[in-house]
Amino acid sequence: MCSTCLRKRIGWRLLSAKPSPRYLYPYPDTLQMVYVAWAEDGGPPTSRDDLVVAPRFVSAGEAAALALPVTERAFLDAALQGML
Repeated sequence: MCSTCLRKRIGWRLLSAKPSPRYLYPYPDTLQMVYVAWAEDGGPPTSRDDLVVAPRFVSAGEAAALALPVTERAFLDAALQGML
């Protein structure tokens, strides 16, 4: 078993205007990879993406209680049901 595994690839076509000139991702067509990972206590998570603010690890119960956008809720629900 691996510690990080690619589970799904999802294609997106973004219909809204490009968010900003600093937007780091392909636009308007993009491919999102969905990974499953197992983490050990190695300190707080970090991100090199300045659009990610205060990343942190939470338990499944804490994640389920978060107010998430519809698309993020769909990913979380699928993961909690073992579909990812």
